[in-house]
Amino acid sequence: MHARSFARATFTIAGAAACLVAAIAPAQAAANGSWRLYKVYGTGANNIDPPMTNALAVTSPDNAWSVFLGCNWPCTGSSDLDFVGHWNGSKWSHIPRKQIHNLDPSMITASSSTNAWLFGDFPKQRYAGAVHWNGKSWTKRSVPHWAFTINGSGDLDAYFADFSSRDLWIFSEGSYVGQKSAYAARYLNGRWTKSYLPDVVEDTVALSSSDIWVIGRAFSLNGPDVLLHWNGSRWTKTALRAGRPGSPVGLFAVGRQLWLQWQPPKTSAAPFLLRRTGTGWSKVRFPRGYSGFAPVSNGASSVWLTGFAPGAKRAQVFLHWRAGRWTIFRVPNKPYQSGNVDELAAVPGKQSVWAIGNVYGPGAGTVLNRGAIWRYTP
Repeated sequence: MHARSFARATFTIAGAAACLVAAIAPAQAAANGSWRLYKVYGTGANNIDPPMTNALAVTSPDNAWSVFLGCNWPCTGSSDLDFVGHWNGSKWSHIPRKQIHNLDPSMITASSSTNAWLFGDFPKQRYAGAVHWNGKSWTKRSVPHWAFTINGSGDLDAYFADFSSRDLWIFSEGSYVGQKSAYAARYLNGRWTKSYLPDVVEDTVALSSSDIWVIGRAFSLNGPDVLLHWNGSRWTKTALRAGRPGSPVGLFAVGRQLWLQWQPPKTSAAPFLLRRTGTGWSKVRFPRGYSGFAPVSNGASSVWLTGFAPGAKRAQVFLHWRAGRWTIFRVPNKPYQSGNVDELAAVPGKQSVWAIGNVYGPGAGTVLNRGAIWRYTP
């Protein structure tokens, strides 16, 4: 199956309608920073969105990458409008398709200004492929067909642990119905190999090449959640004892401390965050009525998320937790009707944060999305 198919699944009228949220005044606003709608792709006559995952990669204040996928309405598949962008510290520039060897892009990961991987598929190629950036040019790379698997919805969800141009992990959250083994694809020193895992991948966070954590679930998909750990030579499995009913829906790190996004058993119950301590997991509640997702950290005591405000309109906001205090920012969208954020990426070593998603409108009856990039500066 083409890797391309999972990305195109995001371009629907329903997806555009989901962006219909009204702006609100911020519940709190820090005086030392603000969010800005930085760049918009599209004309309103086409439909443009970031891919489902890994649409944004940031390695420094002057190096970031973005991916948008689009089409001219009614999106018959013959008028792709893909945008691969690069931030050089002063502006976003578009990468011509010829430079990426006519790859149809789907996801991107990067670890430095001389190492970026752009995945997708090439014309007339059945399986996913890639191009690699070495700081000067893009080189076509082959990817084994088993590196990515399709999930039960027909889409592809993948996580990366990207350490260098010679050391890359791909964790594909695919369908394991009827299977009895799971694995990650590892590219090490020019060779792709399978690294077998004790359980199915749910989410992952990489602290270093010898310290990777994964939420795992049994192959039956109804067993208990566990933590998988890579120590540089092998994988081990331990029980995930959070001490609370429910299940993890995300894993991330603040500094070197593991955090979880946690969902109680009742879908109507408020989600919350858990941070790992020396004796267990400590609960961090969202502000009353708010929810959050797509977390990133830009410091030892700082977490950014996007989420929704309380109330019937469920306006989308940015939430910032720092040293036990929450600050809330509305998603800026003018002159558009709304802004829909999908993914955030912190600038390493700085307080700045990038976000990617889409904006909707303006104009009554408009149902198509424009790609959008936001930026927080302190």
